[in-house]
Amino acid sequence: MFDNGQRKIKILFLLISILVLVVFILFFSCASTLPRRFATPEQKKIAARAEKKALERGRKIYFNTELGSNGRSCHSCHPAGEMTNAQSYPRYKHILKTMATISITHNFAVVNESMGEPWILGSEDANAIALYVQFLANGKPLRMAGPNNIRDEWIARGKFLFKDTGLGTNGKSCESCHIQSGSKSKTDGHIAPALKGVTAVYPQYSFDHHRVITLEQRINSCITKKQNGTELLLNDEKIVALYCYLASISKNFLMSVARIDNTDLD
Repeated sequence: MFDNGQRKIKILFLLISILVLVVFILFFSCASTLPRRFATPEQKKIAARAEKKALERGRKIYFNTELGSNGRSCHSCHPAGEMTNAQSYPRYKHILKTMATISITHNFAVVNESMGEPWILGSEDANAIALYVQFLANGKPLRMAGPNNIRDEWIARGKFLFKDTGLGTNGKSCESCHIQSGSKSKTDGHIAPALKGVTAVYPQYSFDHHRVITLEQRINSCITKKQNGTELLLNDEKIVALYCYLASISKNFLMSVARIDNTDLD
């Protein structure tokens, strides 16, 4: 009787150990794509330190008078962050005759206002200045700018792409994970958060990229890794259209990038 009881305890212990191991493997295999609220305290510290570093890098770039050949910095045209309007992106830029993300706009400005060289989209400098400028808009409600007909056309295009299985080769779309057009979370064996408000919190630290990335890069990552699609340029119209759609379902969410709690840095 005693041996039988011992055997049951050993079997129970073995089953619990296997369950713990499975949970451990599943958690760390998807930790790179988990929403920040699911991150461990140590992961939050890593993210906070990286975002603080990128924010300071972006601030230095913003005030840098050597971006180009004419001594003009971002601050020269936008003192104290005036009229950067990061909360209104993507927005229609008349001079570009298209909808543009804030990173596309920054590249146009550094070339045409500072007479400098464009950043490589997705580079540390490009992402750092995007983070800093969007940080200046923290607390402001998200509202895309541009003529209604043009803006709505891009939103509709992005919504179509969100449901389009043709972005990849495995029959999946964005909606396969982010159900009900991105408005609902999916938790049945795969954690996929709702995307309402997502444009308010990027750029942010990515656990799979091990650095601060833009939403354009996150979209690209989903296309290549989740849908087995081809990587797109970060200024590709498909990326911009998807960004526009996500911004439309994030309307009135407050900008909230690099919200660094000092306890995250201990």
